[in-house]
Amino acid sequence: MTETISPHQSMRTLSHWKHLLEAPLTINCPLMKITGPDFEPPVFIGAGQIHIRSRTEMDFLMHATPRDSGDAFKKIVPAKKNSHNILDQFRLSATQYDGTEWNCGWVSVRLGETIGNVWQLSGPISSLMTIATGHFIAPTSSTEAIYTPKLRLPFSSMMTTSIQRNGVEVLRKTERGGKTVEAAGAQIDFFVDPELDATWAVATTSTDFFHPYAENWVSEPLCLLLGQLVFPRLVARNHGDKSDIWLRPSPPIKMDTLAASILQEDPLGAHGRFWEAYCQTLTMISCARDEDGSRNFEAHPLSRYYHEVIQATRGSDWTWCLTLASAVEGVAKLLIPEAERKSDYAPKTSKS
Repeated sequence: MTETISPHQSMRTLSHWKHLLEAPLTINCPLMKITGPDFEPPVFIGAGQIHIRSRTEMDFLMHATPRDSGDAFKKIVPAKKNSHNILDQFRLSATQYDGTEWNCGWVSVRLGETIGNVWQLSGPISSLMTIATGHFIAPTSSTEAIYTPKLRLPFSSMMTTSIQRNGVEVLRKTERGGKTVEAAGAQIDFFVDPELDATWAVATTSTDFFHPYAENWVSEPLCLLLGQLVFPRLVARNHGDKSDIWLRPSPPIKMDTLAASILQEDPLGAHGRFWEAYCQTLTMISCARDEDGSRNFEAHPLSRYYHEVIQATRGSDWTWCLTLASAVEGVAKLLIPEAERKSDYAPKTSKS
């Protein structure tokens, strides 16, 4: 008997944005603006392109007209010299031909050729974000994430893929392609997208599992379990009447990093143990608080230690051992409260 995968698949916001995962991809924009600090008018206005080069590289090219040539040049110089001073940096926004408005975040601007009063500007982009409304938005509050290529997860539900040509089926493939778990007051559906060769995660929100933290919490346990850096490439934060869409950099997924996994075995063979560990880890992360008693938007301290170990596996054995020793010490401190860390030796008394 073939199980059906959750109905979450029938209403997904990101189904309308999957084309962004194609690379290389060029987005033509008749209107682009480069601005400085808040409440100031644009420094440059013009047309250009956004180039999605790969999973980790994006940049822009703009043929811009400065509002004031002298003032614009004066702003470019300190932006380069003071790259760590956010008040000297530029922000880029762009509108493509279908009306989609992109927030491209903070950008480093490179000045190219100038012809008359038209300046050629370019620079890297770290991420793209837009706010979407309309019929393609999921009707309930939830978070969606797409990981590409697909993750090595032990699915239980079966999925059948049929490919037809001229109305005739030419290929039918059945594979394990879905799993639904409940943890931290949320239902999380994982499933494979055969068209993209990608993995989806769709999680409902609740009073304990909510925006803007949910999109990060869903991914964190996967880093620990798979022993690799797992970050979604495409994310949707659904509010019911609108959705925030992000295209983010996502490093290549390595398949040979089990040395950094808490399971220490191929996840495809872990089955129930994998998902039990996932739910326990997700609950721990979502319940954690910082020193002020607030939720953590950044990665949990345990996740950060595993990030360091995972990255160290790509270096020398000596680097890996040093990082592992440091991480073990850090994890031990997380497990033992400060008040319980008593020395095995009596404190020294000063001699008179």
